[in-house]
Amino acid sequence: MTLKEEFLKALMEDEKFRYAVVGYLNLSELRGALTRLAEAQARTEERVGRLEEALNRLAEAQARTEERIGRLEEALNRLAEAQARTEER
Repeated sequence: MTLKEEFLKALMEDEKFRYAVVGYLNLSELRGALTRLAEAQARTEERVGRLEEALNRLAEAQARTEERIGRLEEALNRLAEAQARTEER
């Protein structure tokens, strides 16, 4: 039996050895770190979603503002034309 096979067999059959290896490799700490990273990623994705929604609302408000400005420009042009006709008389 090779060393690798003996090692794998010991991992499967010897609970104390398995926990010793886990402790040596700090797998529990790594697992905890990965869990925290996954939670942080989920929070970040939620924030990004809220930011996307806010950005969409801002874009809609911007579009409404541009429409209003367009109507104001048209009204201003009509007033300027009326003023010009008045001055011609």
